[in-house]
Amino acid sequence: MASTTPNSPPEISKPSGPPIAAIVPVVSAFASLLASLANTIFWHLWTLASSLYRFSPHHPIIYLSIPALRYLLAPFLVLSEIILEASVWTPWNFVVYALENLYPIYILCGVACLVGSFVGLFGRLASTLLIGMVLEDSESKPQPVVQEDEKTTS
Repeated sequence: MASTTPNSPPEISKPSGPPIAAIVPVVSAFASLLASLANTIFWHLWTLASSLYRFSPHHPIIYLSIPALRYLLAPFLVLSEIILEASVWTPWNFVVYALENLYPIYILCGVACLVGSFVGLFGRLASTLLIGMVLEDSESKPQPVVQEDEKTTS
């Protein structure tokens, strides 16, 4: 450690990097572990489902295994039902209800925009034609020649 003299400030070591740099490897390893676990579970479920699919639907193993599987998977099924209800179906129903109630306003605003566009377009067309007619009439008449008087300077 460096010695400090009374006139010099103490030396402060600089940090090696941002604090998040220490967390990133831990999060990466945890995400990798979760992905590996999910892959293993999915592979086992797929193997089980494909092996059950090979049996005929009237096979006793199927009749015996479906109630047991439903009993074992009931917590996950109920949890997925609750999550889907809270995150998908309720917002979907809210959006559908809101859109059904806002549909007349949507139609009113759409018709107002279309009518305004047509009125503006035909108003511009009419003003362009009227201005063209007025300028055409003024160009056909001979213009009086205006002569400027010469200024005399003294």
